[in-house]
Amino acid sequence: MRVQNGALAANANIAGSYKVAPPPEPVTATGLINEIGRRTVDLVQFAYPSDSGTIQTPNNNFAVSAIQTDTLAISVAFAFSDAPDASIAEIGIFSTPTFIAGLPPGQRYFAPAQMTDPGTLVSLEYSMPVSRAPNTRPYYMHLLTL
Repeated sequence: MRVQNGALAANANIAGSYKVAPPPEPVTATGLINEIGRRTVDLVQFAYPSDSGTIQTPNNNFAVSAIQTDTLAISVAFAFSDAPDASIAEIGIFSTPTFIAGLPPGQRYFAPAQMTDPGTLVSLEYSMPVSRAPNTRPYYMHLLTL
């Protein structure tokens, strides 16, 4: 609420917004800044650059390869129940994490407290935050060149 002299009324609620570009990914990073959880990979395929490929990036298209290449196409889709109220602003690919004993068989999403060793960070990407909602299922495709 704004009053005649331009001042805010006592105890007034105000709202604002701003945008800040994501920071550059440090090559020395070993983990995420604010990890919300881990989702296991849905699909890993070999890929190669191809103008007619169905895997699109801002710079190139890629196609799935039946033979081994130096590029992996890694797909992950969050379930509706995976951190439904979180905001995702960083994505990491980790190898060989270990988890606490006694977790349900087939569990695919893990909270940070369920890890005994986070594993090795292989790839890191910061982005503008994407707000999760219980009725959405974010899907991520990452191309990793070895």
